[in-house]
Amino acid sequence: MVLVKRPTIYIATHPSGVWLPPSARGLTAACDPSIQQLLPSELRPSPEFRAVHRLPSEDDDIPEGQDFVYCAPTPTELDLPHPGLPEAVALLSGVPFLQAMRMLSVLAGAVYHAETNVDSHRGLAKAFYPGTLRDEVLDFLDGGRNRLAFDPRHIAALQRLAVLHAADRDEDWSPSHHRRLVGALLAVAGALPHGEPADAPDDAQQELEEWTRYLVRVGLYYERPWIVETIARSWSRYVTVADDLCDRAEACPIDDWFREDLGFTLAEQVGLGLAYGLGSGAFEGPLTLDERTARRPRPGFLENTAMAAREADAVALISADREELQAMLHADNADPMHVGWDHAVLEAKPFLRDPEGFLLLHSPPALMSWMTRGLHYRALDAANRRTDGKARPLGPKWLGHAGALGEESVRRLLAGSFLDKGLAGARLHGEIEFKGVRGRQDSPDTAVESWPDLALFEVYSGRFSREARSSGDPELTMKALRRATVLKVAEVLDRADDVLERRLVYPGGADVPKRIWPVVVLAGDTVAPTPMFWRWLHDEMDSRIGSDPRIRHALLLGLDDLEPLLALVEQGHTLFDLLGRFLASDLAEFPLRSWIAREFDVSEPRPAYVRAQWKLAAGAGGEVLYPASEKLAREIEAA
Repeated sequence: MVLVKRPTIYIATHPSGVWLPPSARGLTAACDPSIQQLLPSELRPSPEFRAVHRLPSEDDDIPEGQDFVYCAPTPTELDLPHPGLPEAVALLSGVPFLQAMRMLSVLAGAVYHAETNVDSHRGLAKAFYPGTLRDEVLDFLDGGRNRLAFDPRHIAALQRLAVLHAADRDEDWSPSHHRRLVGALLAVAGALPHGEPADAPDDAQQELEEWTRYLVRVGLYYERPWIVETIARSWSRYVTVADDLCDRAEACPIDDWFREDLGFTLAEQVGLGLAYGLGSGAFEGPLTLDERTARRPRPGFLENTAMAAREADAVALISADREELQAMLHADNADPMHVGWDHAVLEAKPFLRDPEGFLLLHSPPALMSWMTRGLHYRALDAANRRTDGKARPLGPKWLGHAGALGEESVRRLLAGSFLDKGLAGARLHGEIEFKGVRGRQDSPDTAVESWPDLALFEVYSGRFSREARSSGDPELTMKALRRATVLKVAEVLDRADDVLERRLVYPGGADVPKRIWPVVVLAGDTVAPTPMFWRWLHDEMDSRIGSDPRIRHALLLGLDDLEPLLALVEQGHTLFDLLGRFLASDLAEFPLRSWIAREFDVSEPRPAYVRAQWKLAAGAGGEVLYPASEKLAREIEAA
């Protein structure tokens, strides 16, 4: 295989365009996996993996199996010199810090809302790139259907570098400053280490593993949170479920910890995030660049709310000035790999506080992470500040409790669709004990039965560590990936065997099911499946997946897959029919949400449980700001 140097890879995680499937490229659809399962393993064609190391053009005839992703330009594609990070730092040293951060904040917000819409990127390129460079970027966009003008990872990395190296002076923004900032962005695009395999190893299996690891980490970075869904999930897990499980021995009183350590309960933090999100325009896509520039919450922003007297504490919780950010970044002792991949500091403090007290949003994803995933990590920090009777930090206790909260939250999500909706013919089972080959064992977290079908749902709420996401150590990423996928898929397949051998019998079950659907739900960090991932997983599990025709191909679902699936179920579709159609499609090796987006015009993409939890979260967050506001209550109800 001949390798050609290629530009930065950018995976888009919008549900309608994660990857380009064979059908979208005019190629023959993949064979029905259910048909392949009927063949003995020795007669099945061996999967082939070939990595694409270049930008395809519109005229390229892309062979089957060569999957590619969205790309943003680097200096190489624009026929420019190829500078390194030192050159980017040198350019930033001549740019005033506050003005540069304002420009990057506006760009980050606009790029987030542009998603993968090429026309939107074209408009941003016309506004951002000067002179002949603008024409070169536009020509780049015309060269292929998978090209975008901006990569949010480049913008976030440039924000980090600006915090550390931009000029500490306040002056009018000039064309010269703008050219230097543009040059720094392109320098970062070309110089950042990406962590992809540089050369094809002699061992094909090693190559497959290295590319799987790389693209999983890219998918984790570009995960695109949806504000309603993610807040609803956090509320379900950390409030609704946590309140109901508070009597368990492993329970952790995180709201008490938040109140003691931060001065704000979880509901108050959600309220602050919503308020400052609205004030900064984080959640508003239609804003023009000028409108987005003007959206900077001012001092006194909370003066007409119930938190007016606590605004200084609220601002300190959600923002940092430049010196604070510099201290946080210096404490990381980051190497270039971390600079390119680690955005934890910008998420820990999603707003920059300028000398006049105005707040500048780093990016919409930074704020959404602070309101959702950030709650988990703030709870973990609070746990580690506390010890048990043997002077051991409570961090491990919190992680165990967080896993239980995630499992129960998914069970309630399923129950909201199958039990609360009273869907005929479907029965929901929770976790039960049974006598297995190893003695006392537990069933999967949830099961949905409609004979002759049985779906087994095993939930994994774990997260990839910061080092696994951003360091150059491949073992950290692969260890986390195997824990989330290989071990969990093996576990649910073992339980499927127990069902077939009648070691695991659900109460009131009609008979041994004819078809078992093993499902792993990733309720923490999501791994976006791809053909490459499945080939790696098949090898890891020694082709165990699909070895028994009574057990359907394993499914790997994130919550962004499960929730729209359940919304379809509530609208009258049958769960097992949907899963069967998905596995028989050309998108069977891609995220389920991509297939749903292509096949259905989903008028209500959220199941009832998600809508209910969102209203509770938004209502509680609004109540801490505007107590007894009837207008706010009506707006939340309408939402």
